Parts: sequence; C-alpha cells; structure tokens
Amino acid sequence: MEKTLYLDRPTVAITGSFGKTTAKEITASILSVKYDIYKSNNSNTINAVRKHVKRITDKHEAIVLEMAMNIKGTGKTKCTMIQPNIGVITSVGHAHFKHFNSIYEIVKSKSEMMKYMDPKGTLYLNFDDEYSQFIDTQYFTGDIVKCGVSSGADYRATDIRFNNDGMEFFVKLKGVKERMFVPVLGEHNVINALFGIAIADKFNFSADEIRKGLENVEVQKGRLALEHLEGNRKLLDDSHNANPASMIAGLKVLNNYIDGDKKIALLGDMAELGSFNREGHEKVGTALKKFEFDKVYLYGQSSKYILNKAVEVGFSENKLFHFDNIDHLIEEIVKEFEENTTLMVKASHATNFSKVVEKILDIYKRVE
Repeated sequence: MEKTLYLDRPTVAITGSFGKTTAKEITASILSVKYDIYKSNNSNTINAVRKHVKRITDKHEAIVLEMAMNIKGTGKTKCTMIQPNIGVITSVGHAHFKHFNSIYEIVKSKSEMMKYMDPKGTLYLNFDDEYSQFIDTQYFTGDIVKCGVSSGADYRATDIRFNNDGMEFFVKLKGVKERMFVPVLGEHNVINALFGIAIADKFNFSADEIRKGLENVEVQKGRLALEHLEGNRKLLDDSHNANPASMIAGLKVLNNYIDGDKKIALLGDMAELGSFNREGHEKVGTALKKFEFDKVYLYGQSSKYILNKAVEVGFSENKLFHFDNIDHLIEEIVKEFEENTTLMVKASHATNFSKVVEKILDIYKRVE
C-alpha cells in the first residue's frame, strides 16, 4: 500500500462533473500571487497523482490539484496518495455516466473527496448545483463553505454582467462589497471563480491580490474560448468536451453574453453518458427552446435526439440541420459563417470538432 503524502500547507484538490479544470486554473492563478505553487496539469489518472507525489517539494508553498473521480473508488485512491486539506466539488452531473447506474452513485463518487480529505479541512460546494444538494455532509467534521449566485451562499456573486470578453461581478469580502473581473465566460464560471476567491480569502489574501490573480487567468483552449476574427466574426470554441449541463451552460453564454447579428450553434454528440445518453441529449433539445439562435447545426448519431426533442418542444424545425459527414458539415459552416456572425462549437472531444475550429482559423485571421 502506498504511503500517504500529508502536507502542512494549503493542499487544494478540485473535482466535479464539469468545471474542475477552470476552477483549478483560477484558484492556482490567485494563489500564485503570494505563493510558489505546484499546479497539476490536465492529466487526471492515478499515475498522474503518483507523479505529483514525486514532484512536490518543500519549495512549493501551496498545491492545487485537479482530481477526476469519474469511476467509483478513484477518489479514495487519489486522496490517500495526497491528502487534501481543502476540497472543492464544482458540480455533480451526468458526465461519465457510463461508469454509474444512477446520479446518486455519482454523488457518492464525488463525496469520496469529503470522506478521504483531511477531516479538519475545508470543503467548498456549489450552492446552486442541483445534485450537489444530495451530498451528505452530516459526518464531515471540518468546515463547509458554499459558493453561488443565490441568496444563502457563503460567497455570493451579485450584479453579474459580461464585460470585455469576461465576467464582472461583486462579492462581499470581510463585509465589503468588492468588484471582480475574470476573463472567462458564463455564470457557471463565475461560481468557479468564487471557489478560488473563497480559498484565497481563507488565507487572508487582500481584494487587490485576488483581483490580480483573476486578471492573470489564462483561458484554456477549447473551453469557452472566444476568438475575434476578421469581418466582425466571433468563434466561441467550447470543443474540448461536453456533457448536458456544460452544453446548456455554453448555449446560455452564446445567447446572453455574446453579440452578433447572426448566432449559430454547432452541437455534436456527448460521449460517455451510458444509459443517460438519450435523456441527456434530449435535455439539451428541450433547453434550445429558451434560446434565440438563427441556426443550430447538429452532428453525430446521438445528436438526433437533440433535434427530435427540440422540434417536439417547439423550436423551429427550419433552424435545425443535421449532418453525418463532417466534411460536408464544415463546408456548410464555412458558408454560413458570414460577417457579423457568432458561432459556438460544442461537443465531446471524441467528436473531433477541433477539425472544424482549425478550418475556420485557417480561413479567417484573428483580430485584436
């Protein structure tokens, strides 16, 4: 059995069905303002955690790790290799559902963070996340901090608005309402920012230090990255991965925060949903009715569930287009990506929508 690494410094582990990479990047960016940090890369395997154990040294004043817990027991294994004293569960949803039989099994899997972290540590939860409410915290003896946008959250973002390719909001720190800006998109990413803010506040970072850390956050490729292209075209690249909750969150960003005379959504299959595959895609189809898009392009076998459900709930069939051939799809997208158009691209990594993004970036130059 491997020996557990216990550290006497901030050791942050972040898990969740979606949002964990962004939350990790934001938290690391803020903590690096004052600390020499060790930050994990985007590899989430048990072997990656073994490498972290070897690479963390005495010079690292804080540790920020992304820990996927998408298979039963992996949370226990990882937290007993490096024990976090700060845990974050960004969300609980149907990503990687093929490994589970119910949403409650996923709740239990994410809860391994709480069970195997330092029992006197601090656990941060998403106050607004539907299924996070089912996390049973009654036996956790440490502190629990809830972050969100609703009244009742310990750290609550208010007055949220899109501003200059990012999100502006206010949060109370030590009784003072502070303005914050983070260069990532979406209300869900405001909550991810709150995790980093709350952790920094625990270690007595000033509001200015937190602001500096937020401003230095680098948007990750394929994760709601907004590209400004010639002809006042905008490309919202969210092609790295997808699950129903993150796809709907991306559509909300396109609908609510990004300008454009013409708005197009390109959606592909979401992988690893297992028995939730049809219902998950149909959930996106139902959500389309809330948004005002000029056209929605769909690609892949499972995306037909999105199309059929969208039509069923009243989204205009004339705005829906399905493709099975990616080359034909790219040809159509390039034709429709006219001046003053905003295009969002979203699907699981396996759908290979990076090919669509690369083609568009080959054709149209980036502008500042």
